[in-house]
Amino acid sequence: MITKNGTKRITLAEVANRAGVSLSTASFVLNGKGTTLRISELTRDRVIAAAAELDYTPNLLVKGMQSGRTNVLSFFNAFRSRTIGDLYMDRLMASLEIAARDRGFDMLVHCAFHKSAQETYRFLNGGRADGVIVFAPFEDDPLLPYLRTSRMPVVLINSTDPQGILGSVREDTAGGMRAVAEALYANGHRRILSFVEEGSQVHDAEARVNCLSDSLAEFGIDLLPSEVVDPNARFIENQLPDILKRTGATAIFCWRDYLAYQLLEAAQKLRIDVPGQLSVVGFDGIHWPSSTAHQAASVRIDLSQLAATTVATLDDLVQNAGRPRTQKVIEAKLVSGTTLGPAPIGAAPKP
Repeated sequence: MITKNGTKRITLAEVANRAGVSLSTASFVLNGKGTTLRISELTRDRVIAAAAELDYTPNLLVKGMQSGRTNVLSFFNAFRSRTIGDLYMDRLMASLEIAARDRGFDMLVHCAFHKSAQETYRFLNGGRADGVIVFAPFEDDPLLPYLRTSRMPVVLINSTDPQGILGSVREDTAGGMRAVAEALYANGHRRILSFVEEGSQVHDAEARVNCLSDSLAEFGIDLLPSEVVDPNARFIENQLPDILKRTGATAIFCWRDYLAYQLLEAAQKLRIDVPGQLSVVGFDGIHWPSSTAHQAASVRIDLSQLAATTVATLDDLVQNAGRPRTQKVIEAKLVSGTTLGPAPIGAAPKP
């Protein structure tokens, strides 16, 4: 067999011929069955030496088809983008790799986002992996209909399948935002604003803001309309004084911590006292590199737990094909940091 780079792949038959044994004997030895089948130590040594001399490596795709397992899990990011310096994805991927390793899997990451949904599905379902993890697809993601009809085990992260066919593991957004609402109310904040970023890639912003709005409504507080901002400290710095004057906000929820730290840098340059004049809360529990000394208050998600639960759920589906799909929720905790405090004295409470 000729490989893609033009070199010849060594076959098992060539190893058997070099060792002077039958094809089945070579196969048994290289698959670790030599001792069980009472093949002599001398014969086993000849086969192993021949394989080493010829640089023989078994065809893993063929081996996987024969055994029904590849011990590989695939990962597909439904954002269909990847950037250098994305701390959230860096930590999530590291956590998934560790969780996969602990269960005896390797990870295969797909990044050819130019492919159509059908092409992507064919690649994911091409026998290279035992199952696939899909990160944060929208409910109308064109890949989902293909995955629902596949026999391949699938688990979604931070999304749920509206049809309930695919397994999922997600953060407890509603619980996290309820904790934020309770903390803001307890600290006397009644004029509360949310910051989100413009763009279709913001998958979680709407859900988080909506959950915060629902939770604040239980306290009789209306969340102010969201300010859509460019996640750039200088841009926010130019807009922030007008936003605060216009809205009278004493607290701002940023849909992710990256935006919260941009806001904190802007407030620092404007000499706005945080949390004396303005409280800031983010989401994810990630401390992004920043010139501010603050640790943003944030809804923290344990990414190690998220990853471990996802891999365990997928492994369970791999081991028990046809088992009913499961939906699991990872607890979200509010960490107060240094940016959440009482509303400033004199701030007019909402009746």
